[in-house]
Amino acid sequence: MTAGDAVDAGDAVGPAEPGLPVLTDREIGLARLLAHGLAEPGELAPDEVVRGLGAVQAQDLPGALISVGLRRADGSTGVREAFDDARIVRTWPMRGTLHLVPGEELRAWLAVLGPRTEASTAARRRELGIAERLAPAREAALGVLRHGPQPRERLHAAWEEAGLLGVPGLAYHLMLALHLDATLCFGPLTGDGRDQLVVPVEQWLPPGGNGPGPEEPAGTSGPAGRTPAPDQGAAGPATARGPGATGTPPAAEPGAGGTSAAPGPDAARTGAAREPDAAGTGPAPRPDAAGRSTTGAVPAGTPAAVEVPPVVVRWVRRYLRSHGPVAVEEAARWAALPRATVRAAAAVVDDVVAVRDRRGRLLWCAPEVLDALPGSSRRASRVLLLPPFDEFVLGYGDRSHVLAPAHARRIVPGGNGVFRPTVVAGGRIAGTWSRRRRATGDELLLDPFGTLSGTRRRAAQRAFDRLPVPPPLRHDGHSDGAGIDQGSTVRGSSHGPPLG
Repeated sequence: MTAGDAVDAGDAVGPAEPGLPVLTDREIGLARLLAHGLAEPGELAPDEVVRGLGAVQAQDLPGALISVGLRRADGSTGVREAFDDARIVRTWPMRGTLHLVPGEELRAWLAVLGPRTEASTAARRRELGIAERLAPAREAALGVLRHGPQPRERLHAAWEEAGLLGVPGLAYHLMLALHLDATLCFGPLTGDGRDQLVVPVEQWLPPGGNGPGPEEPAGTSGPAGRTPAPDQGAAGPATARGPGATGTPPAAEPGAGGTSAAPGPDAARTGAAREPDAAGTGPAPRPDAAGRSTTGAVPAGTPAAVEVPPVVVRWVRRYLRSHGPVAVEEAARWAALPRATVRAAAAVVDDVVAVRDRRGRLLWCAPEVLDALPGSSRRASRVLLLPPFDEFVLGYGDRSHVLAPAHARRIVPGGNGVFRPTVVAGGRIAGTWSRRRRATGDELLLDPFGTLSGTRRRAAQRAFDRLPVPPPLRHDGHSDGAGIDQGSTVRGSSHGPPLG
Protein backbone atom coordinates (compact mmCIF):
# COMPACT_ATOMS: atom_id res chain seq x y z
CA MET A 1 0.00 0.00 0.00
CA THR A 2 1.30 3.45 -0.85
CA ALA A 3 0.54 6.75 0.82
CA GLY A 4 -1.97 7.67 -1.86
CA ASP A 5 -3.93 4.50 -1.18
CA ALA A 6 -4.47 5.31 2.50
CA VAL A 7 -8.13 6.01 3.19
CA ASP A 8 -7.49 8.01 6.35
CA ALA A 9 -4.59 9.24 8.38
CA GLY A 10 -4.99 6.91 11.28
CA ASP A 11 -8.33 5.24 11.85
CA ALA A 12 -9.24 3.94 8.42
CA VAL A 13 -11.35 0.79 8.62
CA GLY A 14 -11.86 -1.60 5.79
CA PRO A 15 -10.64 -4.86 4.28
CA ALA A 16 -6.92 -5.42 4.65
CA GLU A 17 -4.93 -4.93 1.46
CA PRO A 18 -3.07 -7.98 0.14
CA GLY A 19 0.34 -8.15 1.76
CA LEU A 20 -0.44 -5.59 4.46
CA PRO A 21 0.28 -7.24 7.83
CA VAL A 22 -2.66 -7.66 10.20
CA LEU A 23 -1.56 -7.79 13.84
CA THR A 24 -3.39 -9.18 16.83
CA ASP A 25 -3.66 -7.06 19.97
CA ARG A 26 -0.98 -9.21 21.57
CA GLU A 27 1.37 -8.65 18.65
CA ILE A 28 0.71 -4.90 18.79
CA GLY A 29 1.54 -4.87 22.49
CA LEU A 30 4.76 -6.83 21.98
CA ALA A 31 5.75 -4.61 19.05
CA ARG A 32 5.22 -1.51 21.18
CA LEU A 33 7.46 -2.90 23.90
CA LEU A 34 10.16 -3.35 21.27
CA ALA A 35 9.63 0.15 19.90
CA HIS A 36 9.73 1.67 23.39
CA GLY A 37 13.05 0.00 24.14
CA LEU A 38 11.49 -1.82 27.09
CA ALA A 39 11.98 -5.33 25.68
CA GLU A 40 15.64 -4.74 24.86
CA PRO A 41 17.13 -1.66 26.57
CA GLY A 42 19.68 0.04 24.36
CA GLU A 43 23.20 1.38 24.84
CA LEU A 44 21.85 4.90 25.02
CA ALA A 45 22.66 8.05 26.94
CA PRO A 46 19.77 9.39 29.06
CA ASP A 47 19.18 12.32 26.70
CA GLU A 48 19.09 9.93 23.73
CA VAL A 49 16.22 8.09 25.39
CA VAL A 50 14.32 11.35 25.92
CA ARG A 51 15.04 12.54 22.39
CA GLY A 52 14.00 9.21 20.88
CA LEU A 53 10.68 9.34 22.71
CA GLY A 54 10.14 12.95 21.70
CA ALA A 55 9.43 13.86 25.32
CA VAL A 56 8.82 11.96 28.57
CA GLN A 57 5.80 12.65 30.74
CA ALA A 58 7.23 13.86 34.04
CA GLN A 59 4.76 15.32 36.51
CA ASP A 60 6.01 12.44 38.69
CA LEU A 61 9.72 13.11 38.37
CA PRO A 62 10.99 9.98 40.18
CA GLY A 63 8.75 7.85 37.95
CA ALA A 64 10.02 9.61 34.83
CA LEU A 65 13.60 8.89 35.87
CA ILE A 66 12.71 5.20 36.26
CA SER A 67 11.06 5.26 32.81
CA VAL A 68 14.30 6.57 31.32
CA GLY A 69 16.37 4.00 33.21
CA LEU A 70 14.19 1.08 32.10
CA ARG A 71 15.03 1.90 28.48
CA ARG A 72 18.80 1.95 29.03
CA ALA A 73 21.22 -0.90 29.48
CA ASP A 74 23.01 1.28 32.06
CA GLY A 75 19.84 2.05 34.02
CA SER A 76 20.20 5.20 36.13
CA THR A 77 23.94 5.61 35.58
CA GLY A 78 24.65 9.06 34.19
CA VAL A 79 21.11 10.36 34.59
CA ARG A 80 22.03 13.05 37.13
CA GLU A 81 24.85 14.24 34.90
CA ALA A 82 22.46 14.61 31.96
CA PHE A 83 20.43 17.11 34.01
CA ASP A 84 23.51 18.84 35.41
CA ASP A 85 24.86 19.28 31.86
CA ALA A 86 21.55 20.72 30.56
CA ARG A 87 21.10 17.83 28.12
CA ILE A 88 17.70 17.18 29.72
CA VAL A 89 15.38 19.82 31.16
CA ARG A 90 11.78 19.78 32.36
CA THR A 91 9.02 22.18 31.44
CA TRP A 92 5.36 22.39 30.38
CA PRO A 93 5.60 21.97 26.58
CA MET A 94 2.09 20.64 25.89
CA ARG A 95 -1.28 19.78 27.38
CA GLY A 96 -0.41 21.62 30.59
CA THR A 97 1.72 18.67 31.72
CA LEU A 98 5.35 18.59 32.76
CA HIS A 99 7.65 16.66 30.43
CA LEU A 100 11.34 15.95 30.11
CA VAL A 101 12.62 17.38 26.82
CA PRO A 102 16.05 17.58 25.18
CA GLY A 103 17.74 20.78 26.32
CA GLU A 104 18.70 21.81 22.80
CA GLU A 105 15.05 21.73 21.70
CA LEU A 106 13.41 23.55 24.59
CA ARG A 107 12.92 26.81 22.70
CA ALA A 108 11.57 25.02 19.64
CA TRP A 109 9.04 23.10 21.74
CA LEU A 110 7.81 26.26 23.41
CA ALA A 111 7.73 28.33 20.21
CA VAL A 112 5.30 25.88 18.61
CA LEU A 113 3.32 24.61 21.59
CA GLY A 114 3.58 27.37 24.20
CA PRO A 115 0.95 29.63 22.56
CA ARG A 116 -1.51 26.73 22.53
CA THR A 117 -1.12 26.14 26.25
CA GLU A 118 -1.45 29.87 26.87
CA ALA A 119 -4.69 29.88 24.87
CA SER A 120 -6.07 26.88 26.75
CA THR A 121 -5.37 28.59 30.11
CA ALA A 122 -6.40 32.11 29.07
CA ALA A 123 -9.53 32.27 31.22
CA ARG A 124 -7.69 31.25 34.39
CA ARG A 125 -4.81 33.62 33.59
CA ARG A 126 -7.24 36.53 33.26
CA GLU A 127 -8.97 35.56 36.49
CA LEU A 128 -5.66 35.58 38.37
CA GLY A 129 -4.31 38.73 36.71
CA ILE A 130 -1.22 36.96 35.39
CA ALA A 131 -0.57 39.55 32.66
CA GLU A 132 -0.24 42.38 35.19
CA ARG A 133 1.98 40.34 37.50
CA LEU A 134 4.23 38.71 34.91
CA ALA A 135 6.89 41.43 34.49
CA PRO A 136 7.52 41.96 38.23
CA ALA A 137 7.44 38.17 38.77
CA ARG A 138 10.08 37.75 36.06
CA GLU A 139 12.26 40.46 37.59
CA ALA A 140 11.99 38.94 41.07
CA ALA A 141 12.72 35.41 39.79
CA LEU A 142 15.78 36.42 37.80
CA GLY A 143 17.03 38.39 40.77
CA VAL A 144 16.92 35.28 42.97
CA LEU A 145 18.54 33.17 40.24
CA ARG A 146 21.54 35.48 40.00
CA HIS A 147 22.81 33.44 42.95
CA GLY A 148 22.54 30.16 41.01
CA PRO A 149 19.86 27.46 40.56
CA GLN A 150 17.21 27.60 43.28
CA PRO A 151 14.32 25.47 44.57
CA ARG A 152 10.99 26.82 43.40
CA GLU A 153 10.04 27.72 46.97
CA ARG A 154 12.75 30.41 46.93
CA LEU A 155 11.03 32.01 43.95
CA HIS A 156 7.65 31.72 45.66
CA ALA A 157 9.08 33.52 48.68
CA ALA A 158 10.43 36.32 46.47
CA TRP A 159 7.01 36.71 44.82
CA GLU A 160 5.34 36.77 48.20
CA GLU A 161 7.72 39.48 49.38
CA ALA A 162 6.95 41.50 46.23
CA GLY A 163 3.21 41.29 46.96
CA LEU A 164 2.47 39.17 43.89
CA LEU A 165 0.77 36.23 45.62
CA GLY A 166 -2.05 35.93 48.13
CA VAL A 167 -4.49 34.01 45.91
CA PRO A 168 -4.41 30.20 45.57
CA GLY A 169 -2.97 29.14 42.23
CA LEU A 170 -0.96 32.31 41.59
CA ALA A 171 2.45 30.81 42.32
CA TYR A 172 1.76 27.86 40.05
CA HIS A 173 0.45 29.95 37.15
CA LEU A 174 3.28 32.49 37.41
CA MET A 175 5.78 29.63 37.25
CA LEU A 176 3.90 28.14 34.28
CA ALA A 177 3.81 31.47 32.44
CA LEU A 178 7.54 32.04 32.90
CA HIS A 179 8.21 28.54 31.56
CA LEU A 180 5.98 29.05 28.53
CA ASP A 181 7.80 32.24 27.52
CA ALA A 182 11.18 30.46 27.96
CA THR A 183 12.31 32.61 30.88
CA LEU A 184 12.66 29.65 33.27
CA CYS A 185 12.90 25.87 33.20
CA PHE A 186 13.66 23.09 35.68
CA GLY A 187 17.33 22.10 35.45
CA PRO A 188 19.60 20.11 37.79
CA LEU A 189 18.22 17.51 40.16
CA THR A 190 18.03 18.23 43.86
CA GLY A 191 20.26 16.32 46.22
CA ASP A 192 17.84 13.42 46.68
CA GLY A 193 16.82 13.31 43.02
CA ARG A 194 13.14 13.88 43.77
CA ASP A 195 12.82 17.40 42.39
CA GLN A 196 14.70 19.92 40.29
CA LEU A 197 16.08 23.39 40.77
CA VAL A 198 14.80 26.33 38.74
CA VAL A 199 17.23 27.92 36.28
CA PRO A 200 17.12 30.88 33.86
CA VAL A 201 16.88 29.56 30.29
CA GLU A 202 19.08 32.31 28.84
CA GLN A 203 22.07 31.24 30.95
CA TRP A 204 21.34 27.52 31.30
CA LEU A 205 20.66 26.95 27.58
CA PRO A 206 22.56 29.51 25.51
CA PRO A 207 20.69 30.40 22.27
CA GLY A 208 21.64 28.51 19.13
CA GLY A 209 21.02 24.98 20.35
CA ASN A 210 17.59 24.41 18.85
CA GLY A 211 18.43 22.28 15.84
CA PRO A 212 17.99 18.54 15.43
CA GLY A 213 19.58 16.27 17.99
CA PRO A 214 23.02 14.76 17.51
CA GLU A 215 21.61 11.63 15.87
CA GLU A 216 19.60 13.47 13.24
CA PRO A 217 20.85 14.71 9.86
CA ALA A 218 21.27 18.43 9.53
CA GLY A 219 18.82 18.42 6.66
CA THR A 220 16.02 17.90 9.14
CA SER A 221 16.22 21.52 10.15
CA GLY A 222 15.46 22.72 6.64
CA PRO A 223 11.98 23.86 5.60
CA ALA A 224 9.43 21.09 5.55
CA GLY A 225 7.81 22.35 2.37
CA ARG A 226 4.13 22.29 1.55
CA THR A 227 2.63 18.88 1.73
CA PRO A 228 -0.89 17.68 0.98
CA ALA A 229 -3.20 17.21 3.96
CA PRO A 230 -6.72 15.83 4.19
CA ASP A 231 -8.04 18.75 6.23
CA GLN A 232 -8.17 22.39 5.21
CA GLY A 233 -5.65 24.22 7.32
CA ALA A 234 -3.07 26.93 7.55
CA ALA A 235 0.51 26.86 8.67
CA GLY A 236 0.30 27.79 12.31
CA PRO A 237 -1.30 25.70 15.02
CA ALA A 238 -3.50 28.62 16.04
CA THR A 239 -5.18 28.85 12.61
CA ALA A 240 -5.20 25.34 11.23
CA ARG A 241 -8.67 23.88 11.00
CA GLY A 242 -9.81 20.66 12.59
CA PRO A 243 -9.26 19.69 16.23
CA GLY A 244 -7.44 22.47 18.01
CA ALA A 245 -8.21 25.06 15.33
CA THR A 246 -9.01 27.74 17.89
CA GLY A 247 -5.65 27.34 19.56
CA THR A 248 -6.98 25.05 22.26
CA PRO A 249 -5.32 21.66 22.32
CA PRO A 250 -7.55 18.63 21.70
CA ALA A 251 -8.85 17.14 24.93
CA ALA A 252 -6.49 14.55 26.29
CA GLU A 253 -5.93 12.66 29.47
CA PRO A 254 -2.89 13.71 31.48
CA GLY A 255 0.00 11.90 29.98
CA ALA A 256 1.48 11.00 26.67
CA GLY A 257 4.99 11.15 25.68
CA GLY A 258 7.14 8.82 23.90
CA THR A 259 9.85 6.30 24.25
CA SER A 260 13.29 5.48 23.12
CA ALA A 261 14.07 4.86 19.50
CA ALA A 262 12.91 1.49 18.25
CA PRO A 263 15.23 -1.34 19.27
CA GLY A 264 16.52 -3.76 16.71
CA PRO A 265 19.42 -2.97 14.38
CA ASP A 266 22.05 -0.69 15.87
CA ALA A 267 21.20 2.04 13.38
CA ALA A 268 17.66 2.19 14.71
CA ARG A 269 18.73 2.36 18.33
CA THR A 270 21.09 5.23 17.63
CA GLY A 271 18.56 7.15 15.59
CA ALA A 272 20.45 6.73 12.32
CA ALA A 273 17.33 6.03 10.29
CA ARG A 274 16.67 8.61 7.61
CA GLU A 275 14.78 11.83 8.16
CA PRO A 276 13.31 14.08 5.44
CA ASP A 277 15.91 15.54 3.08
CA ALA A 278 17.17 19.12 3.12
CA ALA A 279 14.05 20.30 1.33
CA GLY A 280 11.96 18.67 4.02
CA THR A 281 10.02 16.64 1.49
CA GLY A 282 11.80 13.31 1.77
CA PRO A 283 11.97 10.70 -0.98
CA ALA A 284 8.92 9.72 -2.94
CA PRO A 285 6.62 7.12 -1.34
CA ARG A 286 7.73 3.59 -2.14
CA PRO A 287 7.17 0.09 -0.83
CA ASP A 288 9.91 -1.77 0.98
CA ALA A 289 11.24 -5.17 -0.03
CA ALA A 290 8.20 -6.85 1.45
CA GLY A 291 5.82 -4.61 -0.47
CA ARG A 292 4.82 -2.58 2.57
CA SER A 293 4.10 1.11 2.44
CA THR A 294 7.02 3.07 3.86
CA THR A 295 5.60 6.57 4.08
CA GLY A 296 2.69 8.87 4.22
CA ALA A 297 -0.40 8.26 6.31
CA VAL A 298 -2.11 10.93 4.20
CA PRO A 299 -4.38 10.58 1.17
CA ALA A 300 -2.99 11.96 -2.06
CA GLY A 301 -4.80 14.39 -4.28
CA THR A 302 -6.25 16.63 -1.61
CA PRO A 303 -6.09 20.33 -2.52
CA ALA A 304 -5.24 21.74 0.90
CA ALA A 305 -1.69 22.17 2.12
CA VAL A 306 -0.23 22.78 5.55
CA GLU A 307 3.11 24.44 6.23
CA VAL A 308 4.80 22.21 8.78
CA PRO A 309 7.57 23.50 11.06
CA PRO A 310 10.58 21.19 10.66
CA VAL A 311 10.63 20.46 14.38
CA VAL A 312 7.09 19.05 14.12
CA VAL A 313 8.25 16.62 11.42
CA ARG A 314 10.95 15.44 13.84
CA TRP A 315 8.48 15.02 16.68
CA VAL A 316 5.99 13.08 14.57
CA ARG A 317 8.73 10.83 13.21
CA ARG A 318 10.00 10.08 16.71
CA TYR A 319 6.52 9.41 18.02
CA LEU A 320 5.52 6.98 15.25
CA ARG A 321 8.78 5.08 15.46
CA SER A 322 8.95 4.93 19.26
CA HIS A 323 5.24 4.29 19.94
CA GLY A 324 4.22 2.24 16.93
CA PRO A 325 2.22 0.42 15.83
CA VAL A 326 0.05 3.50 16.36
CA ALA A 327 -2.41 5.69 14.48
CA VAL A 328 -1.22 9.08 13.25
CA GLU A 329 -4.07 10.79 15.08
CA GLU A 330 -2.51 9.59 18.36
CA ALA A 331 0.52 11.74 17.55
CA ALA A 332 -1.80 14.73 17.21
CA ARG A 333 -3.32 13.97 20.62
CA TRP A 334 0.13 13.50 22.15
CA ALA A 335 1.53 16.79 20.83
CA ALA A 336 -1.77 18.69 21.17
CA LEU A 337 -1.50 19.86 17.56
CA PRO A 338 -4.16 20.00 14.82
CA ARG A 339 -4.56 16.74 12.96
CA ALA A 340 -3.97 18.51 9.64
CA THR A 341 -0.54 19.65 10.79
CA VAL A 342 0.42 16.22 12.12
CA ARG A 343 -0.86 14.41 9.03
CA ALA A 344 1.15 16.72 6.81
CA ALA A 345 4.24 16.04 8.91
CA ALA A 346 3.62 12.28 8.77
CA ALA A 347 3.43 12.44 4.98
CA VAL A 348 7.16 13.21 4.75
CA VAL A 349 8.32 10.57 7.23
CA ASP A 350 9.87 7.86 5.07
CA ASP A 351 10.92 5.25 7.64
CA VAL A 352 7.60 3.93 8.96
CA VAL A 353 5.47 1.12 7.55
CA ALA A 354 1.74 0.45 7.59
CA VAL A 355 -0.06 -2.41 9.33
CA ARG A 356 -3.65 -2.99 10.38
CA ASP A 357 -5.15 -4.28 13.58
CA ARG A 358 -7.85 -6.95 13.67
CA ARG A 359 -10.51 -4.24 13.51
CA GLY A 360 -9.08 -2.91 10.26
CA ARG A 361 -7.54 0.26 11.67
CA LEU A 362 -4.44 1.59 9.96
CA LEU A 363 -1.36 1.85 12.21
CA TRP A 364 2.26 2.85 11.57
CA CYS A 365 5.55 1.64 13.06
CA ALA A 366 9.28 1.38 12.43
CA PRO A 367 9.97 -1.38 9.88
CA GLU A 368 12.73 -2.92 12.00
CA VAL A 369 10.25 -3.39 14.85
CA LEU A 370 7.94 -5.36 12.57
CA ASP A 371 10.86 -7.37 11.24
CA ALA A 372 12.13 -8.17 14.74
CA LEU A 373 8.74 -9.18 16.14
CA PRO A 374 8.71 -12.90 15.14
CA GLY A 375 12.06 -13.56 16.80
CA SER A 376 11.52 -11.32 19.80
CA SER A 377 8.15 -12.42 21.12
CA ARG A 378 9.61 -14.41 24.03
CA ARG A 379 11.83 -11.54 25.14
CA ALA A 380 9.04 -9.01 24.74
CA SER A 381 6.59 -11.23 26.62
CA ARG A 382 8.48 -11.04 29.90
CA VAL A 383 6.97 -9.41 32.96
CA LEU A 384 7.74 -5.71 33.42
CA LEU A 385 6.92 -3.29 36.23
CA LEU A 386 6.34 0.23 34.95
CA PRO A 387 6.17 3.41 37.04
CA PRO A 388 3.05 5.60 37.02
CA PHE A 389 2.68 7.75 33.90
CA ASP A 390 5.00 5.58 31.79
CA GLU A 391 4.71 6.26 28.07
CA PHE A 392 3.75 2.66 27.30
CA VAL A 393 0.47 3.51 29.03
CA LEU A 394 0.06 7.27 28.73
CA GLY A 395 1.50 7.64 25.25
CA TYR A 396 -1.88 6.62 23.80
CA GLY A 397 -5.44 7.84 24.05
CA ASP A 398 -6.72 4.47 22.87
CA ARG A 399 -5.18 1.82 25.12
CA SER A 400 -7.50 -0.99 24.03
CA HIS A 401 -4.72 -2.87 22.21
CA VAL A 402 -2.91 -3.50 25.52
CA LEU A 403 -5.58 -2.99 28.19
CA ALA A 404 -9.01 -4.59 28.48
CA PRO A 405 -11.61 -1.80 28.71
CA ALA A 406 -13.09 -3.45 31.78
CA HIS A 407 -9.84 -2.76 33.65
CA ALA A 408 -9.26 0.80 32.46
CA ARG A 409 -10.52 2.35 35.70
CA ARG A 410 -8.19 0.22 37.78
CA ILE A 411 -5.07 1.90 36.46
CA VAL A 412 -6.47 5.38 37.15
CA PRO A 413 -8.92 5.00 40.07
CA GLY A 414 -11.59 7.65 40.12
CA GLY A 415 -10.61 8.88 36.68
CA ASN A 416 -8.66 11.74 38.32
CA GLY A 417 -5.62 11.53 36.06
CA VAL A 418 -3.37 10.02 38.73
CA PHE A 419 -2.17 6.74 37.23
CA ARG A 420 -0.96 3.75 39.20
CA PRO A 421 2.20 1.77 38.44
CA THR A 422 1.38 -1.09 36.08
CA VAL A 423 2.33 -4.73 35.59
CA VAL A 424 2.89 -5.70 31.95
CA ALA A 425 2.96 -9.37 30.96
CA GLY A 426 2.83 -10.83 27.48
CA GLY A 427 2.49 -7.37 25.98
CA ARG A 428 -0.65 -6.62 27.98
CA ILE A 429 -1.31 -4.54 31.09
CA ALA A 430 -2.08 -7.30 33.56
CA GLY A 431 -2.43 -5.43 36.85
CA THR A 432 -1.02 -2.74 39.10
CA TRP A 433 1.67 -2.83 41.75
CA SER A 434 2.90 -0.89 44.74
CA ARG A 435 5.79 -0.85 47.17
CA ARG A 436 5.59 -1.42 50.92
CA ARG A 437 8.46 0.07 52.87
CA ARG A 438 9.91 -2.22 55.51
CA ALA A 439 12.95 -1.99 57.74
CA THR A 440 14.20 -5.25 56.25
CA GLY A 441 13.71 -4.10 52.68
CA ASP A 442 10.95 -2.99 50.34
CA GLU A 443 8.17 -5.45 49.55
CA LEU A 444 6.38 -5.79 46.20
CA LEU A 445 2.58 -5.79 46.37
CA LEU A 446 0.75 -7.03 43.27
CA ASP A 447 -2.87 -6.34 42.33
CA PRO A 448 -3.44 -8.45 39.19
CA PHE A 449 -6.56 -8.10 37.07
CA GLY A 450 -6.92 -11.88 36.93
CA THR A 451 -5.03 -14.97 37.93
CA LEU A 452 -1.29 -14.42 37.90
CA SER A 453 0.66 -17.67 37.74
CA GLY A 454 3.43 -18.47 40.15
CA THR A 455 5.92 -18.19 37.28
CA ARG A 456 4.78 -14.66 36.50
CA ARG A 457 4.74 -13.66 40.15
CA ARG A 458 8.37 -14.77 40.46
CA ALA A 459 9.16 -12.87 37.26
CA ALA A 460 7.49 -9.77 38.72
CA GLN A 461 9.68 -10.04 41.83
CA ARG A 462 12.78 -10.23 39.65
CA ALA A 463 11.58 -7.16 37.73
CA PHE A 464 11.04 -5.38 41.06
CA ASP A 465 14.57 -6.23 42.16
CA ARG A 466 15.93 -4.89 38.85
CA LEU A 467 14.09 -1.56 38.86
CA PRO A 468 16.51 1.32 38.23
CA VAL A 469 17.39 3.07 41.45
CA PRO A 470 16.98 6.86 41.62
CA PRO A 471 20.04 8.92 40.73
CA PRO A 472 22.45 8.72 43.68
CA LEU A 473 22.49 11.43 46.29
CA ARG A 474 25.05 14.16 45.86
CA HIS A 475 27.94 14.11 48.28
CA ASP A 476 29.51 17.46 47.44
CA GLY A 477 28.22 19.32 50.47
CA HIS A 478 25.32 20.97 48.65
CA SER A 479 21.94 20.53 50.28
CA ASP A 480 20.09 21.58 47.08
CA GLY A 481 16.67 20.58 48.31
CA ALA A 482 16.88 21.98 51.80
CA GLY A 483 13.48 23.14 52.92
CA ILE A 484 11.64 21.41 50.07
CA ASP A 485 8.78 19.06 50.87
CA GLN A 486 10.11 16.27 48.69
CA GLY A 487 7.18 14.03 49.47
CA SER A 488 4.78 16.38 47.67
CA THR A 489 6.35 16.11 44.22
CA VAL A 490 3.54 14.23 42.48
CA ARG A 491 0.48 15.96 43.88
CA GLY A 492 2.04 19.15 45.14
CA SER A 493 3.79 21.98 43.39
CA SER A 494 5.34 19.80 40.70
CA HIS A 495 2.05 18.92 39.11
CA GLY A 496 0.11 21.97 40.18
CA PRO A 497 -3.64 22.54 40.12
CA PRO A 498 -5.72 21.72 37.06
CA LEU A 499 -5.07 24.13 34.23
CA GLY A 500 -7.65 26.58 32.93
